[in-house]
Amino acid sequence: VGYTGGTFKQSAEYYLTAGDLGDELFSRGRMIEYLSWELPATTEWMNLSATFLASQDVSGEANDTFNPMYLELMAEGFLAGGSFLYDLALVGQYGSGDVNTLAGIGRLGFSWLPGGPSRLGIEVLSSSGDTWSDRDEYLINSPAGTDLNQYLPLSIVSSQGFVIEFEVGNLTSLGLFYARKPRDTHSWELRTTTFLRTADGPVSSGLVSDPSSGGADGKFLGQELLMSWFWRPRSDFGWDLKLGLMYA
Repeated sequence: VGYTGGTFKQSAEYYLTAGDLGDELFSRGRMIEYLSWELPATTEWMNLSATFLASQDVSGEANDTFNPMYLELMAEGFLAGGSFLYDLALVGQYGSGDVNTLAGIGRLGFSWLPGGPSRLGIEVLSSSGDTWSDRDEYLINSPAGTDLNQYLPLSIVSSQGFVIEFEVGNLTSLGLFYARKPRDTHSWELRTTTFLRTADGPVSSGLVSDPSSGGADGKFLGQELLMSWFWRPRSDFGWDLKLGLMYA
């Protein structure tokens, strides 16, 4: 159990409604409840876990209230004698307040471990969204009595992308990567990711243009290429170097 009203807004980043975008020093007051259950070694090839998260607005504000609940189911493990690694996560969201939401997000990661210091993999993520006719802003802005389907995370720490960071609402991404660790102290990774709108509607970043009309052409957000180098001479010391390009 926790309370967000004592956290600094710029660092905690609890952004759910337009009311969270003010210039106040502290975050809007919300109660948070968190419950986790794990079942390791469910089978030889799978570990299971479930997480429940809920939040209630206790700020006393009359507008822009939103009370979400999340249920996450996750499975991960190795296949084919340890040659392949997978992780699958499904999250359902129900929210009430100024609006009612029923939304969800899914993520699948699959990697091939060829027996050396290398890893080749694919990552797919897709979350539900709303069209421009249902909402004209990414955050909730008091459209009272409206039923929406855009997924909204409690905090934006799970954003996607490096050149442009996207929150995971109304977002579909497909990533391919190759990583290699030639020594214990350093490694590198090459990754390319395609970003799309799930529905032809608003996304979190204003750095991509909003299409004036619908259609598939309006769903493409960009193609990112990211090169990363990591150096860890000690467990408590190291540096990262990342270079990214994005075509949008």
